[in-house]
Amino acid sequence: MTARFLSTAALLAAFATAPALAQAKPDFSGAWKLNVEKSDPMGGGGGGGGGGGGMMRDAVTTITQTATELTLVTKFGENSRTATYKLDGTESVNPGMRGGETKTKAKFDGATLVLEHTRNMSGPNGDMQVTSKEVRSLSADGKTMTVVTTSQGPNGETTRKMVYDKQ
Repeated sequence: MTARFLSTAALLAAFATAPALAQAKPDFSGAWKLNVEKSDPMGGGGGGGGGGGGMMRDAVTTITQTATELTLVTKFGENSRTATYKLDGTESVNPGMRGGETKTKAKFDGATLVLEHTRNMSGPNGDMQVTSKEVRSLSADGKTMTVVTTSQGPNGETTRKMVYDKQ
């Protein structure tokens, strides 16, 4: 009777923990390189293949993820850019392009990481604000990361898919 009880208890425990395991947060840690052939071209949305643009083609992004933060270090040529995001949905501030700053809220939504960015930039036509939503996901084997970014700026909405291979 005791063996039967223990077997039943083990089976029930396995079923009870299965949903929790299925909802485990993905770990994006590692070195990632843009797969130009599988990514949308730079400068616009839609359409697949052949994209990526000059320096980004050779860029390597290294991601370090802890329970509370995600840090991305992108190296392209002699330059690098670092951004750190809190993963609890509170705002993180990082240097932006063109002398501005980027405010981001990051949180997990099931198996995806959603980052909502607000960038304030100065350009030849004055100051402008660009908002974007970036959704990161991993393939089942963890060797491919897909990032779909939808941006809203002065020229309207654009969507771009970028696919990265783990190095």
